[in-house]
Amino acid sequence: MSFRRRIAIAAGLATAITVAPAQAKEPLLAPPGTCAGQASVAASPVVQKNALRCLVNYARTRVGAQALRTNPWLTRTATTKVRRVESCQEFSHTPCRIPNTLSGSPFTRFGEVIYAGRTAQQGTPRATLAAWLASPPHRRSLLNRSYRALGVGLSTTARLNGDRAWIWAVNLGR
Repeated sequence: MSFRRRIAIAAGLATAITVAPAQAKEPLLAPPGTCAGQASVAASPVVQKNALRCLVNYARTRVGAQALRTNPWLTRTATTKVRRVESCQEFSHTPCRIPNTLSGSPFTRFGEVIYAGRTAQQGTPRATLAAWLASPPHRRSLLNRSYRALGVGLSTTARLNGDRAWIWAVNLGR
């Protein structure tokens, strides 16, 4: 399956993700208090992004995968993605029909997961990871042992269809 096709499938699934109460028992979610700011949209964006990194790495280490290091290039691409989603008001891996541009990528393998929380409760780092873990393609991407680095992007001021939304992007690379 081509990279563009995989991205298109992931984008379609991401729009349907919702957080169900049963996901609170997900064994790969870090216990409350493990990652500072994981359950709050009131925390600063830096704290929230650090919480999501912490949660992703907790889940990865629980399945025997190595923790991911933060990479500036991946962080820039993730931040660019959430800004494009926000400016176009289009939840997509290719908002405004702008293709994914990986020119200058230092990585031989690249993955991306995106999420839109439509309420404050759904916008938290914890709810975001819970939704991704509940979606098999997103779960596979985040827990893929071949990835070594990640970058996190977050928009806390986005609007989608006129409603406030918390837009998350995690870009992964090897």
